[in-house]
Amino acid sequence: MFKIKRLCFDKNRLIDLFECSKSFNSFNNSFIKFYKSKLPILRLLLLRNIRFIYLNKKVIGYFWFEKIYERTYSIKDFVINNTAGLAQVLEKSTAKSGFFTKGLFIYECEDNTFNNTILNTLGFKKSGETLLMERSIEDKYIENVPSNISFSLMENNKDENLRCNLQNNIFEDDSRIPLTIDDIYYDQCQDYYLENASIFIKSYDEYVGYGQIILNNDSYFIVNLGIVKEQRGKGFSTYLLNHLINVCYDKGIKSIYIRVDQQNEIAKKLYLNNGFKFVNTVGIWEQ
Repeated sequence: MFKIKRLCFDKNRLIDLFECSKSFNSFNNSFIKFYKSKLPILRLLLLRNIRFIYLNKKVIGYFWFEKIYERTYSIKDFVINNTAGLAQVLEKSTAKSGFFTKGLFIYECEDNTFNNTILNTLGFKKSGETLLMERSIEDKYIENVPSNISFSLMENNKDENLRCNLQNNIFEDDSRIPLTIDDIYYDQCQDYYLENASIFIKSYDEYVGYGQIILNNDSYFIVNLGIVKEQRGKGFSTYLLNHLINVCYDKGIKSIYIRVDQQNEIAKKLYLNNGFKFVNTVGIWEQ
């Protein structure tokens, strides 16, 4: 019998499962690490968003989720222990939980046979793939940019409208839900957000692009990198990317990651030409 429950009282089993977080999927945001970093009153709130997976009355896994939009949830940590061939047992189970009917659940997982089998068995469908790329940072890049180009740090409580409008222009054709000012403020309150790591690029007096560095899952990432549609093809992406790498160098960051859509040949070429290498494929799963 396969069930999803809110409670688990097997402390030793839970400890084992929580320790498997990174080995199951290196993109997991460890629930137990996040839980321990919070005050007791906040820990109670976190427990509302964790569920335990049972098979034949034995807990075999868990998942931690967070609401990101109306009826849309991101699974931040997910583990099923495979030490006793549980993948094969679960694959044969025909009982499905109704828990996932409450909305859309999205989970990002490194691509491997075991995880794909587990997620397929639970009814998830792969909706896309991105490539993970990495660049080591050993030296500071000598920025040789034209005199009309400049960079500026985003100032909190001042530049939110600017960032919101820029990103909505940049990603208008990428099927992203348009950002609101509240989304920007929400981003700034998250644990991954880094101060003095969000950068605008200008050409003369016009803002033409944006990018930022975050700390996610103990690794640094460049995210939201882009140039407004009207200014593409002029080399601004390279200037902005290399400036962000120098920001990393100044902060003592030794390596930086970036995610790129499998089909985005222009972005892949940009990153490869600027020292990034392919590391892994990340599947985007939905249920």
